[in-house]
Amino acid sequence: MNTLGFPYVITVKTGDRRGAATDARVYVILYGNSSSSTPATTTTTTASGRRMSKVGPQPLKQQQKQSSTEETSGKIWLDNGDFERGREDLFKVDVAKKLSPMTKIEVGHDGSGVGPGWFLDYVTVFCPGSGIEQYFPCNKWLASDEGDGLICRTLYEQKGMRKKKEKQISWQCWVMTSDIKSAGTDANVHIVLYGDKGKTDDILLTNKGDSFEKGNMDTFRFNSVDVGKPYKLRVWHDNEGSFAGWHLDKIELESLEGKERFTFPCDRWLAEDEDDKEIVREIPAEAPSIKKPLPGESAGMG
Repeated sequence: MNTLGFPYVITVKTGDRRGAATDARVYVILYGNSSSSTPATTTTTTASGRRMSKVGPQPLKQQQKQSSTEETSGKIWLDNGDFERGREDLFKVDVAKKLSPMTKIEVGHDGSGVGPGWFLDYVTVFCPGSGIEQYFPCNKWLASDEGDGLICRTLYEQKGMRKKKEKQISWQCWVMTSDIKSAGTDANVHIVLYGDKGKTDDILLTNKGDSFEKGNMDTFRFNSVDVGKPYKLRVWHDNEGSFAGWHLDKIELESLEGKERFTFPCDRWLAEDEDDKEIVREIPAEAPSIKKPLPGESAGMG
């Protein structure tokens, strides 16, 4: 079950002209087609109370047809951006629904701050799950005292700029550190997932704050090429830090579009001063669909 949502990478380019930057709170709303959806309703207004504008040609009949099948991400606040003149800001966000390719996006701000007026050049949205990157041009002010006074706009894709990249699989990863003395680690933990279609690159598991503490479960997200059905996982750490030794209970993985969770039970040390002194383990996958798991390899690389 997908509990974290589908990942998207949003790039926002502020125009290169005087006064283009903003210190207001900026948001986006993503729209995509779904035959099973209900009409999306989103209320947005400008500082002067006007209705939002639409950038790009869009026949009325087509708009009405789309609105009857559109789903929306809801309002996504891009709170960590600088939105400086001529600069790009990149955001990684999670959305409950898979909307790619999108029919349109909505961009606006709340009018807050000393200089809220903003000149937006363009927005791109990349969905790793579909491999599609879409380009939404704006080249207009979102400002109550510039242009048409609007602070919210609906942008339509310039389809000639669409890019098709390699599709990636998004995984949720749960790492359980054992609840025994000194089980936690300060080292950097890496994994490689092996499947019947190939393997992932080296993946560093990192989050904000402390991870891999005694008795804790840490959740991570990563994207990879399609490796097919997983059959084993290699896990190791770099042995850095004052407390590098780590007792790993297990790791669980589930793709965001899959319905099966794969478990990699370990229950051993990855430590140079414990057990067999190894800091690398290769662990066979366990899942309901795996009838004959690989022989237990939960030991060093050999």
